[in-house]
Amino acid sequence: MSLFNTLATGASGLGASSTNLSVIGDNIANIGTNGYKSSSANFADTFPNSVNGLGGPNRIGTGTGLGEVATDFGQGSLKSTSSAIDVAILGNGFFQVASGDEMYYTRDGSFHLDANGYVVNSAGLRLQGYEATEGTVTSTVGDLRIDASGVPQQATETIVLDATLSADQSTYIDETTGLPDNNPFDTLRTAQPLDGTATNAPSMEQLSQAADFATSVTVYDSLGLPHDVTIFFERDSASPDTWNTYAVVDGSQVDTNGDGVADGDAGYGFEIGSGSVQFDTNGDLVASSGIPINAGWTFPGSEPFTATFDFGLDPAGNPSEGGLRTNGTSSYVSTVSQDGYSAGVLDSVNVAQDGTIYGRYTNGQEQALGQVALATFASNAGLDRVGGNLYRATDASGDPALGMAGVGGRGTTNGYSLESSNVELEDQFVDMIAAQRMYQANTGVIRTADEALQQLIQLV
Repeated sequence: MSLFNTLATGASGLGASSTNLSVIGDNIANIGTNGYKSSSANFADTFPNSVNGLGGPNRIGTGTGLGEVATDFGQGSLKSTSSAIDVAILGNGFFQVASGDEMYYTRDGSFHLDANGYVVNSAGLRLQGYEATEGTVTSTVGDLRIDASGVPQQATETIVLDATLSADQSTYIDETTGLPDNNPFDTLRTAQPLDGTATNAPSMEQLSQAADFATSVTVYDSLGLPHDVTIFFERDSASPDTWNTYAVVDGSQVDTNGDGVADGDAGYGFEIGSGSVQFDTNGDLVASSGIPINAGWTFPGSEPFTATFDFGLDPAGNPSEGGLRTNGTSSYVSTVSQDGYSAGVLDSVNVAQDGTIYGRYTNGQEQALGQVALATFASNAGLDRVGGNLYRATDASGDPALGMAGVGGRGTTNGYSLESSNVELEDQFVDMIAAQRMYQANTGVIRTADEALQQLIQLV
């Protein structure tokens, strides 16, 4: 091996150490870059020369060359942010973002909404995911868009009650002047509706004081307007295992004929539905008519109101969502709910761990707006780094496998979070010192070979 080869070998060492320093410098420069993955330069020896044409142990190396710049796709730490659509991946996978038909992949989950409501990154590339229709996530993958138009109102259809009635109840509602026993309020079926001025028209307060048990729930009509409905329970004097049930509203809100004239006056009860429930000797519900409600409201444009109370059995005797029982010494409500609501506008969004983006509205409702899709690859190392925190799929990486977060080996998604760079600064400084020493040492090799050449020239 000649001194000229020695110079070339030293020069290859200088080139390798320079490349290594460039990679280390790139890592340090991106220590604050969201989702950045640390790189490392791997080197390999170059093709050796043989001595006197002999192979085997008689080969002398000719230096080093870059083998590859490998990327460490290990997890970076998560940091909290104030934006709901800042999303971090905990585990394997990449966000898929689109520029037209061109797809890219990134771990940088710093997203925002553009003027059209699309979820985009800082370069305007649109986040890909499963679209949602009326709160239901579909299997269609496309540009994720958050619709801020709100949700329309929904009239109440079912009122679910879970309550306990006192088994010791022994008093019954007395007859009210001019009305039947155990029915001290006006009804839609009475021949002479009370107008609020008659002496036998009880107020809502009087009804509540006289009832064996009562509870109230707010329901919504077709316009999304609220109405308070009070449910009265009265134990039947002739059949103690049976309780009669009544749904009552303020008389000023009811317009049965649709003529714009209220059927009653403010503050006075008006029945809009009745039924009964029956219990066995153990206090378990064995029959329920469910209080079917039919009413018309005084508000212009409101459609006729039809709803049903669910106490735990449907009229056919099949188990349902509610739960009514009689035992103990007191009556109380565990839960009461209904499925209606007023119109609402989007108030906030949240990203769940499975990637579902939920919208919460001013009316308290919540529904899915879409679901972030995550892409995985057979070989992350085969991805092509193209800048802007983006990668492109290649033959070496394989095609992306798109799916839901938390499924098929994919990581989970975390809203209000971003993934930090996985660069360890201490390790980079150690590597930088080693690269610097490598550079200095190879400089020494070149200097020594040069001095030897100068001496050789002087001898000639």
